Amino acid sequence: RLLLSSMAATATWLSAARPLLLLPLMLLLVIVAETAAGSGGQWFCNHNMPWEECEQYLPAERLALQSFLRGLDRAPLPLAGEFQGRGIVMSGGPGHVMQALANLRVIRVKHASKIPVEFWHAFELSNTHCEALREWGATCRSIRLPGVYPEYQTVLPAIMLSSFRHVFWIDTDITPLVAPERLFESEAYKRAGALFWPDHWGAGCKRFGATAWANHVTRHLLDLPYDRDVLTHIAEHEAGHLLVDKDRHWRPLCLANYLASRDFFTRVMHGYKDVFRLAWNKLNASNWLSPARPGLMGLFSEAEGKFFGPQMVHFWPTPGEFGPGEQGRPVPLYLHQKKKPGRLGNEILSFSTPLGDCVPFRITQVAFSVQDQDDVEVWDIDRSQPALLGDLTAVEDLWEIGWADARRRFVDTTQMPTLDLAQTLAVEKSRKVSIAELAQVLSHERWLRSAGRVAAAVGGLDGVWDLTYSSGIRAIYHISTTGAVRAEGKLDGVGLGQLYRNRSSGFEFVLYGVHSSGKFELARLSLDGRLELEHWVGPHFCCTAVGHRIGEVR
Repeated sequence: RLLLSSMAATATWLSAARPLLLLPLMLLLVIVAETAAGSGGQWFCNHNMPWEECEQYLPAERLALQSFLRGLDRAPLPLAGEFQGRGIVMSGGPGHVMQALANLRVIRVKHASKIPVEFWHAFELSNTHCEALREWGATCRSIRLPGVYPEYQTVLPAIMLSSFRHVFWIDTDITPLVAPERLFESEAYKRAGALFWPDHWGAGCKRFGATAWANHVTRHLLDLPYDRDVLTHIAEHEAGHLLVDKDRHWRPLCLANYLASRDFFTRVMHGYKDVFRLAWNKLNASNWLSPARPGLMGLFSEAEGKFFGPQMVHFWPTPGEFGPGEQGRPVPLYLHQKKKPGRLGNEILSFSTPLGDCVPFRITQVAFSVQDQDDVEVWDIDRSQPALLGDLTAVEDLWEIGWADARRRFVDTTQMPTLDLAQTLAVEKSRKVSIAELAQVLSHERWLRSAGRVAAAVGGLDGVWDLTYSSGIRAIYHISTTGAVRAEGKLDGVGLGQLYRNRSSGFEFVLYGVHSSGKFELARLSLDGRLELEHWVGPHFCCTAVGHRIGEVR
């Protein structure tokens, strides 16, 4: 208080003696006062950034932000016609191309959409990647701006540099369940020019959702009001998908881009996803935020009352423009977080927990109990919504086929170096397998294919086999007379593979493609007519399997 009183008295003297010095000094007074308030524990920065570290950044960050906002007020807007039409925008590197190709197949085949697509990258993609994307109607565009783009920092540049006025941004692991054109044609988009969806987290969460807390440092730096009755104040955004009219919302996009490019802001916000919410709130820009909380999709064990839901489901509220929804439920619009092949179930779980409060589950790779929880609903869609189940199954089938086709294409493309191939397929590899080990496995698969070692005859292995692994996993293999293999079960790959002739290790055949990249199996027919397998994860032996023939391949 003594310091502030002394500075205030000095400012009074300077206001009479040197008027031009008053404004900078008063700005310094504000910074010192806010720093003093924050040191008492009023502000929160990040669980991994203690206040003592955080407060050192605040004076410089506030000055830089205020300077940017003053410039933004005067900055010219794009001329009419600078951006044209509507389209999908994605961005990423080699590890995102497989997801993009799988989802593009869903968009083109399931939804019969011809909407143009731009895939932006920071000079990371090869001609082989771009040719594959082009075949599914996506144009590669490079971000020709100097700089280094850490993870996720190509999102705003891609949106702003794209040729489209109306942008449907989707992460490469977003799978649309409706035609993209329908979202642009919605009354909500026509009215607001920006559509957003909420995340699981909000003001009521203890660990996550910090940017929606009343005492989060971003709110103070941006001088934002806080009202617990306003959804955009208390609920965090999911920025994996959004729609925006760039002509109407150029300045909010500029501010969002500024926040996403500042190291301090990305550290205290755990990335970029809430920069849209903060920018739109700061500039009081029109937007629509779905009032429907996201759900989960995965496996449900009715006997145990447990749910394993690795994928998010985002909804359109009901009743609304996408129909009343069956049984009064919201309408599923997207699946999120399907990053690699594998069928993990099509059951949907939704929450009645109000936005801003916390849902009763943690981000984890284990199942969680949903018993005795009044705010959780398991949809039981195989009985209650068979049409939805059919749509989800068709979408998943197309996704898996898209991944399998893209994988075969890249494996057979000699112009793509094997290390680049390994980087492209790395998203589906086991954590036990290094990039170098994955490249070695892929190199062997490539040699087998190029050397013509595809099994023309499978020595009695053709048929349908019921397999039991020593790890306890069960699977069904359908093996054709040409060595093509289709697998059913809880697999971590596309379930479509090929047998090749193998002359070592006492096994006549080696199988690639059924499981995730980097995994393969050695196969042989035992003397008593059983199918015997050895399962390998890169150079690491995993387990064995024994199969009994239960039928013929049709």
